Amino acid sequence: MTLSLEELVASYIRGIRRIQPHGAYSFGGWSIGGVLAYRTAQELLNHGFSVRDLVLIDSPAANGGVEPLPTRFYDHCSETGILGQIGAHGVSTANMIDPPEWLIPHFKATIDLLSGYHATPLQIPPVLVKGSTLMSTQIGTASASCRRF
Repeated sequence: MTLSLEELVASYIRGIRRIQPHGAYSFGGWSIGGVLAYRTAQELLNHGFSVRDLVLIDSPAANGGVEPLPTRFYDHCSETGILGQIGAHGVSTANMIDPPEWLIPHFKATIDLLSGYHATPLQIPPVLVKGSTLMSTQIGTASASCRRF
């Protein structure tokens, strides 16, 4: 089943409003999830609902579409355990398990869905949180900078 971005956002809004019929709403999203949170917040604002907060964590700028990720990105994530496949006994490569078969196709489908999306400015200022270093390479020393725009 393939959904358009607008169909996906509409399904998110139905689910959100089923639980909380009225705003103000708070949204957050990590990476590509931040783009989906941004678009969902925007749609609610366009229909007169109140959005109090929008926090984007390491999200790409989607003002020119979202570019596909190279295969080496997925390979790196698998090799380092970023995809959540570290076993119960720690960060040793001996303890890693394969990511679920659906995970990378899901990532690719989400990026394909957003490839033609061109974000427009919001009526509220989102908060963008960007890490300054990869935590997987600098565990314990990673810092984050926050900026409001």
